[in-house]
Amino acid sequence: ALAIGAVTGQLMVGPADDDPTDRQVIRVTLTVGTEDPGNPTRVVVNVAMNRVVYTRSQQVRHQESVHDPVLMQAFFEALSKSVFLEAHSV
Repeated sequence: ALAIGAVTGQLMVGPADDDPTDRQVIRVTLTVGTEDPGNPTRVVVNVAMNRVVYTRSQQVRHQESVHDPVLMQAFFEALSKSVFLEAHSV
């Protein structure tokens, strides 16, 4: 994504723990922008996580937004480490 506020990445994982015949997709949407246009070095990162569980016949059985603070914190910690390692060519 080249524009500020554009989706820069999505991640999907599965399968579901609920039922071995179901499949789940967790989509992580990451949006990056600047907080202050006059200070482009200050970056704001927003993450939205959505979970969809499909039946064996590919019908949506359940869908929800994920708001688990522990999961979000773990995601941002991993993102922070990744950005640091990338910035320092480690």
